[in-house]
Amino acid sequence: MPHPERCAESVLGNEDGKLIFLSMLESLKKNKKPLKMVEA
Repeated sequence: MPHPERCAESVLGNEDGKLIFLSMLESLKKNKKPLKMVEA
């Protein structure tokens, strides 16, 4: 399985994973719902 955190900075040779993290942040900003913690 690919690890996007390893491809999030140009100094590491690739920024493709950065898009995943940015889209997650945008989704959280748009929804503005509090996160609920659940026990596993």
